[in-house]
Amino acid sequence: MLLCRKGIHLETLNAQLCRPCYTDLLGNKQPSLSLSNLMWIGDIPEALKDLTLPEQKLIALYRHSSCVIKLCSITSDASLAQSALKGNVITFPQNLSDIAKQLPLSVDELHHTIKIIFVGKTIPSKDQLRSILTVRREKIRTALIWLHRNNILYNNIDINHLLIDTLPTNEIPDCLWNTMSFLNQTETSDMERSGYVNNDINPNELCLNGVVPLNMSALIDTNATSISSKDIRHNLKLRTNITNEITNTDDNIYVVPHEPYPVNEYFNTSFLPGLYPTLFPFGVGGVENERRPVRVSYAKHIRYFLSYHDHRFEMNASFIFVTFNILQRRTACTKSRLLVSRPYFSSQANEINQLTAKEVKIALDQIESNSNIYTLNPRLSLLLKQLKTVSGSVMGSNQSRSNYRVELHSQIFFSGLPNIFITINPCDLHHPLAMKFAGVDLDIDNLTPELLPKSHERAAIVASHPVAIARFFNKLITTVLSTLINYNINKHESNPGGGVLGEIEAYYGTVEESGRGALHLHMLLWLANSKDPHELRELISDDTSVC
Repeated sequence: MLLCRKGIHLETLNAQLCRPCYTDLLGNKQPSLSLSNLMWIGDIPEALKDLTLPEQKLIALYRHSSCVIKLCSITSDASLAQSALKGNVITFPQNLSDIAKQLPLSVDELHHTIKIIFVGKTIPSKDQLRSILTVRREKIRTALIWLHRNNILYNNIDINHLLIDTLPTNEIPDCLWNTMSFLNQTETSDMERSGYVNNDINPNELCLNGVVPLNMSALIDTNATSISSKDIRHNLKLRTNITNEITNTDDNIYVVPHEPYPVNEYFNTSFLPGLYPTLFPFGVGGVENERRPVRVSYAKHIRYFLSYHDHRFEMNASFIFVTFNILQRRTACTKSRLLVSRPYFSSQANEINQLTAKEVKIALDQIESNSNIYTLNPRLSLLLKQLKTVSGSVMGSNQSRSNYRVELHSQIFFSGLPNIFITINPCDLHHPLAMKFAGVDLDIDNLTPELLPKSHERAAIVASHPVAIARFFNKLITTVLSTLINYNINKHESNPGGGVLGEIEAYYGTVEESGRGALHLHMLLWLANSKDPHELRELISDDTSVC
């Protein structure tokens, strides 16, 4: 029998069970998320704790590409820098056969996959960024020795101690520091990062632990600066060209960045453990293991990882981005399809067959630059007018947002114009419930301001626990809506008597992210037995009326 120590109370000999697992046990079934279902991943040993992003890449079997860390100063304090991840993540296996199956990678390889962009008034010092970018040779050596002894994926990997001896003792690698970009756009950054509530951090509460909070995001720029994807691509191209010119010498430079083909992401149980050895220290517990007695889908398994009791997965700088991107691509492959109006099917099928790769490339470039392509290629523009890419099931796609608009238009057509527009924007930086979801030991019922972490510490906690903050948002919004409108989601009707606003005929809400990455809700309400605009105006003007 395998049991998680976190769910067992030895003093009382009691165990905590979630409802799905309890239901399976009552039915004499093996719970799908039980450790006995090959879900065990093991605790993180001391040798693999507190590794920086560069150190993790140096010891990993696989690595993902296009990792951009954008650091933005807040209140002129680099200890409060934030990050963003841009680009489509593709994971490549390192070409171990060409380097005699040896690890770690050379430190000079880091600049191929990690780029640093700093936005602020002055360039930060190395000491200010040491906590997230440093490389420590003995930490690398200790980690690889432990992995070689305990991780099944590292059994045949040789440790190159001579290469480890060339690594920095405790410094930021020059290849990362020399290619870091600096942009002085703090005014634009401050303006676009502002939100509905005051999230200011108290400058009098000094940050003494040197922790740099890194906000992770899969689709948006959490810093909300004016740097576009085009700017980042141009910058990386410029930096890459400079680097190539510097390294283009007569010296022999050993460069093996990756194999030419992406690693298989389907039914490859060693994929995530090879990419994140610090999260899967023993090399087991990966997704889509065909030997697993009870099948666990990819999406369900990722949700399990993100809710893991020690928060290791949500605190990783790229795990959420990589897994969400894989899930998004899978959905796109299975759900995306072309719909063509039936009268035009035959003619447009012939048109598609006659399209050349060059024409498609030109069209993509024009769409990316927001140019008008309809006058450039009438044949192609005709297809674009008649064809509709249906990818509403793909999270974050344009069609999914278009589907929201269709739903809203349908609701307005059915119920008329909404009566109330509401925006709810919880402040995660200052709410004790957010700290509780992030694992901070707090007694919510007997809480005083002195018991809360300092504002700098809260900022670091919020930045490193995106899943906990999303759970906090969901809990708070659910509670507010149940009190405010008292709407029964299952029955799609307002409960008798309604809530504070009375009975509700319908509501429609969308969740968005602010520039900093904080969640907020925009919602439209349709009141039952609502008055027409003239009656509402009279009621609002009448001081004696009671809502």
